[in-house]
Amino acid sequence: MNWHKLRQLLIVFIAGIFFFVTTACSAPSVSETPDNEQAPDVPAELSPEGESETTEESAAMEEEAVEEESAAAEEEMVEEESAAAEEEMVEEESAAAEEEMVEEESAAAEEEAVEEESAAAEEEAVEEESATAEEEMVEEESATAEEEAVEEESATAEEEMVEEESATAEEEMVEEESATAEEEETQDAASISHLIHV
Repeated sequence: MNWHKLRQLLIVFIAGIFFFVTTACSAPSVSETPDNEQAPDVPAELSPEGESETTEESAAMEEEAVEEESAAAEEEMVEEESAAAEEEMVEEESAAAEEEMVEEESAAAEEEAVEEESAAAEEEAVEEESATAEEEMVEEESATAEEEAVEEESATAEEEMVEEESATAEEEMVEEESATAEEEETQDAASISHLIHV
């Protein structure tokens, strides 16, 4: 960018110097006759210098025309070069601006994609953790409930067994006691009847 600016300025400076030099060289000399002191009109046939003056005037006119053409050509060249340099600068600036816009858009798109991916990953991780925690809680609750049910069933079974054993033992004791009492009664009755017979 800076090199193009320096090149443009250098071209304009050189063209200005060249144009200044050419206009200075093409200016009329001081030795020529001033406008207020005009020479008397002498016919060209009477003056021997008429032909030389006409040739000098035509040569001066030709030189002026050539200098004007060269100056116009130089100006056109300078204008074309400056226009080309300006177009190049505008194209470079527009290209740089487009590149910056594309880079910014791509960076923004990448950031959005990364943020969306990270957000999705975080949501998945949170969902997995919550699902795992819920499963663990359900498993623990079910295991606790099963253990409690098993303990209650075993306790109930033990209580029933103890009650049945105690009831059986009491019945056996009652039966034994009643049988013993009957036997004693029968023995007493037999002894009494024996005493009576005697």
